[in-house]
Amino acid sequence: MPINRTAVGLHAWGNIVPACEPCNKIKAGHPWEEHPRLDWPRKSAIAAYIAEYQYQPDITELRIVVEKLYELADTQTRALIDFGLVASRPHIAGLHTSVPPSP
Repeated sequence: MPINRTAVGLHAWGNIVPACEPCNKIKAGHPWEEHPRLDWPRKSAIAAYIAEYQYQPDITELRIVVEKLYELADTQTRALIDFGLVASRPHIAGLHTSVPPSP
């Protein structure tokens, strides 16, 4: 799973903001404050939220944690896929055998 290397953003449903294609292309990796279509009321609401919760992440520490989480998730996903393939082999093999005609 990829990681947003600039802002250490997680590529997860909880971290996705729906946007039309033109708006998404305009933002294109720039900080949210620089989005030209983000009007003053929205900018101030976001800034107030950040200030209220004192959101000032340490990017270096976050990068270490996020990369480890992705590594673990990748390992677990691959193990589950491998298990599913092994567990399904007898069923798949049974689909390819001919059934003897009944007497």
